[in-house]
Amino acid sequence: MIPKTRSHLVLLLAAALLVSTCGLAWATADAGADAASYRIGGIQLAQEPDGFLITVQGGSAPTYTMYELFEPLRIVLDIADATIAKSVHLPMKPAAGPVVEVRAARLGDQKPAVTRLEMLLKSDSQYAVERQGNDIVVRFSAVAAATADEPGDAGLVASLIEQDTEGGDEAADSEEASAKTVPAAQGREELAFAGYTKERITVDFFKIDLHNVFRLIGEVSGLNIVVDEAVKGSLTLALNDVPWDFALDVILNLKDLQKMERFNTIMILPKDRKIDWPERAVDRLAFKAGESDVAVEEKAAISVKERLAIPKEEVEARNLVRQANAKIRAKDNPGALAMYEQAFGLWRENGQLASQIASLCLVPLGMNEKAVYYAKQALRINPQDTGAALQAAIGLANMQKKDEALVFFKQAIQGARPQAAALQGYAAFLEQQGDNAGALALLNTCSGLHADTVDSMVNKARLFDKLGQGDKAVEQYRAILFSGFDVPPDLKRYITARVAR
Repeated sequence: MIPKTRSHLVLLLAAALLVSTCGLAWATADAGADAASYRIGGIQLAQEPDGFLITVQGGSAPTYTMYELFEPLRIVLDIADATIAKSVHLPMKPAAGPVVEVRAARLGDQKPAVTRLEMLLKSDSQYAVERQGNDIVVRFSAVAAATADEPGDAGLVASLIEQDTEGGDEAADSEEASAKTVPAAQGREELAFAGYTKERITVDFFKIDLHNVFRLIGEVSGLNIVVDEAVKGSLTLALNDVPWDFALDVILNLKDLQKMERFNTIMILPKDRKIDWPERAVDRLAFKAGESDVAVEEKAAISVKERLAIPKEEVEARNLVRQANAKIRAKDNPGALAMYEQAFGLWRENGQLASQIASLCLVPLGMNEKAVYYAKQALRINPQDTGAALQAAIGLANMQKKDEALVFFKQAIQGARPQAAALQGYAAFLEQQGDNAGALALLNTCSGLHADTVDSMVNKARLFDKLGQGDKAVEQYRAILFSGFDVPPDLKRYITARVAR
């Protein structure tokens, strides 16, 4: 399957899929390059509950590539050595769905000859392309993209992004856990009287590892959770509309555990385990030679003052980022974006926040205008942020603002050692503009600074072909076969056929 977030330039930033830029991401079936002609016997349009489908029905295994073009916005599906049955009437104009028109053209000047299907879109849409047997299916998502009237403030701080720690996903595949905040219901007064007044949750655990249970409690509570390594086992539990501290006590009682709370931290340990806490904070401090008790206490006081001096807006922003991180893990990118926007509104001078939100908008959400806005915010805070310059360049290129995109691409490759993604992205942009020599020069520069990949080698081979240097293209393709890289079978078959010409 070839998933689509926005365009090949976006995919370039996300996963360096440069091979899709100009038609070499060949999805080839079991047959080789000398396979019989692919006969398109029908094109079916269908509106389904989970989206809109276009199915190209074939009589044999297809060899094809997919990419996007603009003005008008359209998906292009090039099928090698294909013919269309006379019973297929084109162009087609669907009465509903994201596609305005499906049309076809025959490109006889290429070897093998190519049948091109173009699907004109009403607007930017999320889709995926996959092969099902002899058919090619283009599936448009039914999920509406998040919208905004004006570019807002958003962000994702690299230092605040909560990475899963080792062992964080210990639960087996069969384990399930979900927790969500719910409105207050019956029993609130009784629970409050018993001292349970925290945020209310509904939980449904089925044979879930205890460590993952406590991680979830940490996310809901906003507190630090430390679990003793002696805590083991799994849990099945269903509770509806109860305070999280009540749920925690239920779990502790069921598993013969205890908790200790200090300094915004909950420690979970067996009931028979004893912890000796120092009586004074200064007892935990390491003294340097010649440093007096007074100096140490003064330093501790300064540290406390610095913490108290953190603006309440920043504290709130950090909490919003933590909540948004949970939504990212739940694959709720639009919901996460809304929270990151609020966080950046409270923490406007955080350049990492702006740069990361630009990345979120650019790749998973395909919101180019917003991506450019946040990238420019990051550059306002730090003009040397080449990563943000690349985000702005790609977003502008996707919107066909070529002149402005060029400015940011040049900014993205500043410095003695530009990022590989910046050089490759700039090369893809130049190739799209027809400057194949310039694109090849950038890829050669990239190879001199960074290790080659399958994608970068394929891109150079393609550019050699475009420049009429077929011998160098074959040499590059042959190098790929002997590089030791894990070459996808479809691509390997294409390269083998290309070298054998």
